[in-house]
Amino acid sequence: PSSYLTPDRTWKNGHAVLLTPPAGCKLKRYPDVDKMPNHPTYGLEDGPILMAMACEKDFRLTTPGPTAESHLAQLKPKPGAPLHFTIDGNDGHEWLPYWQVAHQRFTCFPIIDTNVA
Repeated sequence: PSSYLTPDRTWKNGHAVLLTPPAGCKLKRYPDVDKMPNHPTYGLEDGPILMAMACEKDFRLTTPGPTAESHLAQLKPKPGAPLHFTIDGNDGHEWLPYWQVAHQRFTCFPIIDTNVA
């Protein structure tokens, strides 16, 4: 972050630069987009990719865990759809890369209610 690498070499045909961005899902707190008092708002990122949550009804998610991060254990890869995740206990909700949203109803910053059985 906030740094640059300047390769100092003579380039030839066949040389390549391989970039490997960080991977893995993490929740990031977005305090500037809080929608409801006492309900912090989070965004899901998979490495550098902002994810969107598509749903038909409600932009609220529930997790039985004590923190919003407990939601990560509920993510299940969707077979045949790379970077798409279903969410245990939250039927009708799916995470997908923001850039793949087409005509779905979606948000990038859902409310996550904790300690819900």
